[in-house]
Amino acid sequence: MTSKLLAREAPKPEHPKRESMMSLMAKNAEQCRPKKGFNLVGVDDYELPGEQLFVIKSFQDLDEAKEAEAAYLKKHPHTTVYVYGPKGTVKE
Repeated sequence: MTSKLLAREAPKPEHPKRESMMSLMAKNAEQCRPKKGFNLVGVDDYELPGEQLFVIKSFQDLDEAKEAEAAYLKKHPHTTVYVYGPKGTVKE
């Protein structure tokens, strides 16, 4: 009887399922995407994945957003910024 008890595996502890890094980053990107218009979005390299993106400013017009992107990069040359549009739009 003792040998059967020793041969039985100990129950494995249950670990809560964590979201993947890519899933967290995709959610963060979706949070920065506007329903209409365009957002100038910055990247904070020192934050954890899923918390790196932040909205700098919102615009109604793509040309305004691109001008703001250029001006922001001129002022902050070591920063990564993107223009996010509504779902389905692509930055040229």
